[in-house]
Amino acid sequence: MSVGLYFKKAVELGKYMKAIRNRELLRVAVYITERCNSRCRICGVWRKKNPQDIEMAVFRRVLDGAGRSTHLAILGGEPLLHPNIEKMLWMLRHRGCSYNLETNGVLAEKLVELTKKYEIPEVQLSCDGGKEAYRKIRGIDNFDNIVRLVENLSPITRVRVNYVICPWNTRGDLLEVKALCDKHSVDLSVEVYDMFEYLGTPRINTDGIYEADDTQPFPRSLLLRLYGKWKQGDLFLPCHSVKWSCVVVPDGEVYLCTHKMVSLGNLKERTLAMIWRSGRTRELQDKYTDCNGCWSGCYRNLDVGMAVLDPRYVGRVLC
Repeated sequence: MSVGLYFKKAVELGKYMKAIRNRELLRVAVYITERCNSRCRICGVWRKKNPQDIEMAVFRRVLDGAGRSTHLAILGGEPLLHPNIEKMLWMLRHRGCSYNLETNGVLAEKLVELTKKYEIPEVQLSCDGGKEAYRKIRGIDNFDNIVRLVENLSPITRVRVNYVICPWNTRGDLLEVKALCDKHSVDLSVEVYDMFEYLGTPRINTDGIYEADDTQPFPRSLLLRLYGKWKQGDLFLPCHSVKWSCVVVPDGEVYLCTHKMVSLGNLKERTLAMIWRSGRTRELQDKYTDCNGCWSGCYRNLDVGMAVLDPRYVGRVLC
């Protein structure tokens, strides 16, 4: 990493560290539905016998509790299967919310239509390999839709492709997806498979995974490089994400994260602000800062970046 890039990242991460000290809510992952039209081997949400949809009153409470600096990740299941998805997209646009929509892209035509109609600011597509690997992992044949969506959406909105390293894809698959992203100037986010209690993800052996750090910018490149060290139990880093993010699921429950289902409260009983600022939430945040139980990019990416700036940890991550 060049000196210039180091200082640029240092300034960005410094601002983030200030927000963390103030326990400012920067990100809410909102699982609006448990319905899903994929059959992924790396996720079990589609196996839920009675999939729930978030109620509009609960969704409004999420929006009411989101501050100016709060980013909302709209997730599922498959978000486009929520019966009130258009009402939600209208509300997000009307309120000027910062958000992204994460989708499997199966309902490709509907996704393009809604992106144009409601000016969705960012669409994240799941794609874990080429045509054959995609089918093995996702359980359906949808790779061609992903290619078309990248081509059709990239001119009108920001697009990110999320790629999960697992036993059913290879470095060749990663390079194929990266080539697609590079061709259309689309962001690529790579991480190693991890277990999430809420999603019902199965236990999968990730020994001997292939290298991928050269496909990612800092700090995610460092996150990938350190995966083996963390998995072997040779690396501990505090988890700061619990002090700047939370998770909302369809029944209104607010959790600390998707990895551990630690409840902070329920939006049917209290506002998001009340839950976030409560003494109980602060106690749980302090308790789970030392969790070190996952290496997920959505939680640990910034932890690795901040470790580079912290003399207590820099030797452990850069050695």
